Amino acid sequence: MIVTLPDLALTRLEPSMEDWSEQVDRLRALVGAPTNPALFPAHFLKATFPKLGGRLLLFQDGAGPVAVGFAFPAGFDVDRPRYVVRLHHAAAARAGSEALARLAGEALGGARITLFDSERPHAFVPTDEMIDGISYGAPSAREAEAMRALQGAVWGAEEDSLYPADLHATDFGASTSLVARDGERTVGFLFGFYKLEGSPLPAAWHARHPQRLRIESQLLGVLPEYRERQIGFGLKRLQAGLARRAGVAVVQWTVDPLQFANARFNFARLGAVGFEFYPSYYEFRNALNRVPASRIGITWLVGSARVLGALAAAESPLPDLADARDVARVTPGSSDRHALADAERVAIEIPANWTGLQHTDAALALRLRRETDELFATWLGSTPDKLVLAGVARDGSRRFLLAQRAGDELLALVGA
Repeated sequence: MIVTLPDLALTRLEPSMEDWSEQVDRLRALVGAPTNPALFPAHFLKATFPKLGGRLLLFQDGAGPVAVGFAFPAGFDVDRPRYVVRLHHAAAARAGSEALARLAGEALGGARITLFDSERPHAFVPTDEMIDGISYGAPSAREAEAMRALQGAVWGAEEDSLYPADLHATDFGASTSLVARDGERTVGFLFGFYKLEGSPLPAAWHARHPQRLRIESQLLGVLPEYRERQIGFGLKRLQAGLARRAGVAVVQWTVDPLQFANARFNFARLGAVGFEFYPSYYEFRNALNRVPASRIGITWLVGSARVLGALAAAESPLPDLADARDVARVTPGSSDRHALADAERVAIEIPANWTGLQHTDAALALRLRRETDELFATWLGSTPDKLVLAGVARDGSRRFLLAQRAGDELLALVGA
């Protein structure tokens, strides 16, 4: 789509374009990648940004590119969507902000536009809430930089794969921007973005859980030495409260389905469920992702009784499959997979230490990824013939994801 003024034109690039990935790389390079720390990482822009309802804008005049804009959803004014457009200048001569905002509004269907110039200073308003000796709240400018550094420490990611510190500025308006502090030390963080609608959710949830504006919770990280202090849980509990106060009922994110500790946290500790699957979702490789980075889509109904009960619980014991009845066990790639079509409840075996396996046996890790990708792609969903991931279990040293048939009764119960 192209819209014009006498001396300026805007091209809106669509994620449906066959060369979307190449266009993202091209425009990032145009505004300074891989050495511009204000840019969002390419893997996010290619995979998650379109899911938000985000759009990529290229401003040009007669001499060529003027600026690149990344339009992030920010909510609605009645029926009129709002966007924050992150501007990255591609030329020394800058077009007036009024003209850029006007073109962006037209290109986005008459949306209300707020421009966010990545090259200008921005305001940070830190907040502070003490819980069990850890301070939680919105970050200061110094802490926003520390959050960026923590991403590298936790994931071993290269500089160009880190998220910009200014996304935590108040005028950018991220849906979630939280930090955890031990004294002056930043020990954990959580951030996410507003999302316009998204993929359809079960009909049983529509009346009770408005879905027009959602939150995509993008990244949660805690320093290894602090992971026994429930800091991740504290950050997510605060996120749920902030979402409810903002009138948002649905929070979503993606996780690696083979990371058992994360599955236990998401399904048992938080009360979330998973029924969407994204094979090879991210293109990157890092210390935690040595094989294709497939992901499960997590849905968290923050006002449901299931979630409120999980957030109020002191702990979530790990169930033992020896005590479970009428649960069919399935090992990906084995002959017992017929149970996926017949059983009401299924235990799907996954590695006890997926990160370690990727480092010690790359061939086996790749085979397991392919086998579980096939299983999830075939059987996860929200129709009665599919399965919903909703729990975890153990059997000695073995670890399992628990899935249930996605009937109306289950979906209504999860959303009650």
